[in-house]
Amino acid sequence: MKKQIIIPAIFSLVLVGLLLIPLDGTVNNTFVFFIGRFHPIILHLPIGGLITLFVMEIINSYRPNLNLDSACSILLWFSVVTVIPSAILGFMLASSGNYDDELLNLHKWLGWLTALVCIWLLYFKLKSKKPTKFCFILM
Repeated sequence: MKKQIIIPAIFSLVLVGLLLIPLDGTVNNTFVFFIGRFHPIILHLPIGGLITLFVMEIINSYRPNLNLDSACSILLWFSVVTVIPSAILGFMLASSGNYDDELLNLHKWLGWLTALVCIWLLYFKLKSKKPTKFCFILM
């Protein structure tokens, strides 16, 4: 196994571990619920980053002379760094069990899959680029 795959694999295992948190209200920890209430605030950071990244990638594909690759990489890093705490806080908030099961289930899986896709997008983007010193430090 290559060294660069270890960090995305660890983050993926953290996300799988989140699926073990019961979301039926059996967790009775007010501190967890308090911390989880920051989920709606933190959630908007990766959403904004991913929407901006999507637009910039489209612009970059039509106008490659603008060379937005570095900016897109920064936005992808930003999205990964913010999506993981957002997912963790979301599971903490949902553990109170005070939400509609059907809506919560859809929200949980969409958020979880978004976090997983962001992590692996970053891995493949770094793997496809020419290695730099900065990439080896972070991966």
